[in-house]
Amino acid sequence: MVYSIKTIKPAGGGDFTTLATWESWAITDAATSGHGDYWAECYDGGDMGDIQMNSTWDTYTSPTQYPRIYTNKDQRHDGTITSGGAYLYGTPNFDCKYFRIEGIKIIKDAVDPINIRTVSYAHIDSCLFIIDRFTNDSTFIMFSPYQPVSGVIFSNNIIYVSTTGYAFSHVIDIVASNDSDITEIFLYNNTIYRGDVAAGITFSATGVKTTPILNVTLYNNIVYGIPLTGASYYKFSGIINFTADYNCGSDGTATSVLGGTHNLDNQTATDLFVNPTSDVTLLETSPCKNAGTTIGSFNWDALHISSDNWRPQGSAWDMGALELYQAPTTNIKAVLGVTYNSLNKISGVSKALISKINGLA
Repeated sequence: MVYSIKTIKPAGGGDFTTLATWESWAITDAATSGHGDYWAECYDGGDMGDIQMNSTWDTYTSPTQYPRIYTNKDQRHDGTITSGGAYLYGTPNFDCKYFRIEGIKIIKDAVDPINIRTVSYAHIDSCLFIIDRFTNDSTFIMFSPYQPVSGVIFSNNIIYVSTTGYAFSHVIDIVASNDSDITEIFLYNNTIYRGDVAAGITFSATGVKTTPILNVTLYNNIVYGIPLTGASYYKFSGIINFTADYNCGSDGTATSVLGGTHNLDNQTATDLFVNPTSDVTLLETSPCKNAGTTIGSFNWDALHISSDNWRPQGSAWDMGALELYQAPTTNIKAVLGVTYNSLNKISGVSKALISKINGLA
């Protein structure tokens, strides 16, 4: 059983109105309780404020006891850039181990990146990130800046770059450097619109004191954007060990950089989504539909939870954060329990109707 669940309601009526006040209380309380499993259930109604989860948590957390910031489905974003739902406006940083953040809309408003460092076995899932401010040679999300990172899962997330004109920027920069040695990151089913910035996901391992190694696993991701000379959707430098396949991009780097034989390269965004800049729901005709592979650690998408058993909807998983709903096909004859011969014996049933029903198989 979870030790503590508190509600974050910016409009009032909950336990706290901001995440920062919840975190301050939780860390103080953990010093007495010795527990690490403090959960924040978040609600729509206004800005929940920034949060800086620091290493103080590490005294109390473990793989089974960890801080969790999450929404229920009815308080979650809908995956579009204009979505409502529980949100924070700021630049959160995560310097602690074993945390979870799920279903939150995060609007980044500062030049500095969101830093995810010194973490182990953390999970960032089903969030909606909107880049509202960027500068040249900057990064939106940075994993492991000069710190060891291991077992971090980044899944079912949607990222929109809402600003343009920053040709030297990265949406996600995954770094192993100095003494971080081995960094392990898992990226599954993310959809990233990189606008016209230079790179979607950049991987780098550049040592100063040691030779860092970056181990990255990527499946079912989509990275796309505005065509830009010299831009790359997946880019790397240094010693990178990729375990990757079933990724999609608007150039050929899903295959040439990551490797694999089931990628979708050189895709046009308008062929993939309802609206590439604001709604990344897959089109019925999208090549990403049924083009992914099963991930054993979860079965939901960005808008659902485990009990929904949402993936797959079709013959296989979709690529990207949103699994396209597919209505089940129904065999009318099986539902009605009838055949041509049985219907033919019923007085008053026309041959035309019998033929029509037999055609609905």
